[in-house]
Amino acid sequence: DLSVDDAADIDSEDTESEFEEPAPDMGLPGTMNRLMQFIQSENIATLLSEDKLLEIGKKVTDDYDLDKDSCSDWYEVNEKAIALAKQEGVHKSFPWEGAANVVVPIITSASIAYSARVLPEIIREGGVANTRVLGKMTDEKKERADRVKNHLDYQLLFQMKEWRRDTDKLLSVYSVSGVAYRKAYYDPIKGRNCSMLLTPAEVVVNNGITSLDTARRISHVMEMFGNDIESKKRAGLYRDCELHIDQSAREDGQTQPDDDPAYKILEQHRWLDLDDDGYEEPYIVTVEKESAQVLRIVARYDERDVTQ
Repeated sequence: DLSVDDAADIDSEDTESEFEEPAPDMGLPGTMNRLMQFIQSENIATLLSEDKLLEIGKKVTDDYDLDKDSCSDWYEVNEKAIALAKQEGVHKSFPWEGAANVVVPIITSASIAYSARVLPEIIREGGVANTRVLGKMTDEKKERADRVKNHLDYQLLFQMKEWRRDTDKLLSVYSVSGVAYRKAYYDPIKGRNCSMLLTPAEVVVNNGITSLDTARRISHVMEMFGNDIESKKRAGLYRDCELHIDQSAREDGQTQPDDDPAYKILEQHRWLDLDDDGYEEPYIVTVEKESAQVLRIVARYDERDVTQ
């Protein structure tokens, strides 16, 4: 549970400086009232002042750079492993200029074989999910467990069309890099649950963490085009603000037409003290990297997590 000091109130001047409009009175103590407002908001960023958003945006981008720099040695090793798996040819000048460059596909073959063996163990007899009944087995419990299993199988294999394809890719990435991520989320625009494969380069955490559960920050790095961002703005998911084109993509040799620019978006799971009670709560903050503009903030807690 979140520890909330209901005696810590914010005076009127502080409230006006950080919040665009006062929180509606829900008959709760000041900080409790504000946290409930955050829970019910589709985008907490619309409730905060520009100065507060600039402060949050800069903190998100600075912390992202710090975490990425801490893993620079690992990224270098991972890039070499990926290059071996892709069998990328490089120019050789030793033992003489233009020497033969033979790449034996040992890692590639092992990765393909690993994926081919593991995938049938994940999807068995046309299903993925399984259930276990705790306590005394009854017909009612068994029927309920079967319904849960069938619904999960439907969601993963039919509703989430990308799940099976991404699982095959995930196994290949994992076998080469030693780590891979899957992001499951509800997309209000598509109106369904979605699955997304994330490579190690797309998930940035500090090198000093022992597990994702205890990480102070987890950053998902996304490349989004202007039309994708506009769709989220019109759906009320992102706030309308001026963004900067991701120049790093062009420096890396990726070419995009000027009328369809790419933006580097950071979706960071982190802790913030937005109610100014001296205790940080968990939020998901979405920021455009180049401009440090906050696009969205949502709470990672609900009413059950808030206690006085």
